[in-house]
Amino acid sequence: MADALLSNGINKQRIEPDNTLIAKTPRGELYAFRISNLPPELQDFHSVSSYRSRCKETYVIAPTKFMDWRRQTRLEWLSQESNILLEDESNIDKLSRRL
Repeated sequence: MADALLSNGINKQRIEPDNTLIAKTPRGELYAFRISNLPPELQDFHSVSSYRSRCKETYVIAPTKFMDWRRQTRLEWLSQESNILLEDESNIDKLSRRL
């Protein structure tokens, strides 16, 4: 994710102690990313939730494309309720261009 952001001109980035990536766009907007190489869990949403008040958007990025539909449905519901965006890891480049 950090490389994708850099390639799209977002070079102000830092990793917080809880492993959340914080990126600041040239427009001054903050974004928070919780990145996992495993299917997301409640803890991923909980970890990034503390950044919602100071960031324009918060994300959980993980492999979701091939998850069981039951788990996918529950995580999409959690994403909507928590106002934390859930993105599949295959969308990293597209997401970084959108910021």
